[in-house]
Amino acid sequence: MRAAIDNLLEIYVLSRDELLNEVLNGKGIGTKVFANTLLRSLQKQIKKLKKASSEYIKAEIPKAYRKALKELYSEYANALRMEKPNLFATIHTEAIETAAREMQYQISSGLEQAGRRAQRYINIAKDEALRTEGLKATGVKFGSGQTLEAMKESLKSSLSGQGFLSVQYGSGPNAYQVGLDSYVNMVARTTTKEVGNLARVNGLIETGHDLVKMTEHYPTCSLCATLQGRVYSISGKDKRFPPLSKAFTNGYKTVHPNCRHIVTPWIESLQSPEEIKEASAFSSRPFEDSRDKKEIDLYNSQQAKSREYRETLGAYERYKSRLGSEAPQTHKEFVKVKNDPEQWKQLQRKYAVKPIKDAISVEHPDLKLGDFEVIKGIDTRKDVEEFLTSRSAQERGYFTDFASFQKFKYNTGDHTYKLFSGYSRAVDLGDILPLINFETYEQVASEVEKELIGLVTSDGMKITDYKTHFIDRIIGQHHAGDPGIPGLRKGVSIEDAKDALLNSIMTPLHRTDDKGRSSKKYESEVCVVTLNDLGELIQTNPKRRKGE
Repeated sequence: MRAAIDNLLEIYVLSRDELLNEVLNGKGIGTKVFANTLLRSLQKQIKKLKKASSEYIKAEIPKAYRKALKELYSEYANALRMEKPNLFATIHTEAIETAAREMQYQISSGLEQAGRRAQRYINIAKDEALRTEGLKATGVKFGSGQTLEAMKESLKSSLSGQGFLSVQYGSGPNAYQVGLDSYVNMVARTTTKEVGNLARVNGLIETGHDLVKMTEHYPTCSLCATLQGRVYSISGKDKRFPPLSKAFTNGYKTVHPNCRHIVTPWIESLQSPEEIKEASAFSSRPFEDSRDKKEIDLYNSQQAKSREYRETLGAYERYKSRLGSEAPQTHKEFVKVKNDPEQWKQLQRKYAVKPIKDAISVEHPDLKLGDFEVIKGIDTRKDVEEFLTSRSAQERGYFTDFASFQKFKYNTGDHTYKLFSGYSRAVDLGDILPLINFETYEQVASEVEKELIGLVTSDGMKITDYKTHFIDRIIGQHHAGDPGIPGLRKGVSIEDAKDALLNSIMTPLHRTDDKGRSSKKYESEVCVVTLNDLGELIQTNPKRRKGE
């Protein structure tokens, strides 16, 4: 079974590397052709992986089930008065089919998620490269070759940061990604354990036996510590022991993914009355974590080492995807470099500089990397990203290249740059119209600071600051005093916002959004103003009037 899993994982790693090689070294006559070639290759590799997984499941799941059932018969045939199991009995064929179907579903879901993620990376990189090609304000003429390279570098940046063919666990800020091969390894190992448990449980049911015992492992996790070593009743009818469903609460015949614990037959006829009484007492005790500090520390230490290994492996994959032939070519070589402070520092520098160098070479072939290396204490990569996404500001001539962007950013002061970033974002998103220039935006912000900052609201809240989104809403897509224009959001006058804050017609109540952020709303007859718990003005909206 182990060899079969290794063979399957090798196919997954090979597919990932083949796709990655196309990204790093693929040739094309244009960006769209290159993107379409990658998408076709992606579909081909996903199809190949589905086929390999299906073949693995078809061969190995029945084999694992039958192996466990035969071992049960070999060890307990006399005690169970068990005839040689009929592997084609309905209880066994249905169990095999169910386990195989579930594993197929888990792997197919992972493949589909990884495929969608990779496809999204490819499409985003293509669109960004084509959009960049069309920028007039950069003053750079792109040929198809340069645009293609821009796409490849954008794609490499995404893949090196987030992984190629990866699966996401969870959502929100706690979400994390694992490589598809790691995910499949987890599914295969867990399903193998589950199939063995299923075979033993079904073999016992078939012979009229109801009791199993969970194995014990040292050290173990907090969940398994409450469950291991107990005797369970498969049916739940034997009240001397807890039901097996207490251990397997998730619908699967295993405690959690990658769990080492299995259940084995516990034959009452082979136990003395004292052993039965002792087992019942032990199994019926409260389900609490009874580990001592030594075991907990040892378990945490082992987990930390496992995490370190996974993190190192993940780092190796990221470095390899970004640096290609410039990175250590094996995980072992990577670890060796990582353990040498000087070599590791050099590799980290190379890794950090690569996307900057590539972005600048594509967008600004006249600029040299040395211009940026001498700037200390500045996140140059972040600056490049901000520059490449400041489309409206470039088009309006606030800066024309990366060098002038940095001069603008670091010579205007934090407050002005914060306003400018908010202004650029608002124009790009269409929250305010391009007719509004930055000078007007600054003037409105200055009026907000003068009229609203420091005020105390009707319920005693002091206004301390504002988000630039509040300025966007004050300005709106057309003037607050104009008649309503269908499809455009009206602005809110500072006077009206001030009135709502000082004389709210509704008692401001705390509201918490789905991200846990708390705020209050203050209302007047003409507008609503939102303030967060820090006293920051977040946004304001006009109230619709009849006929608007």
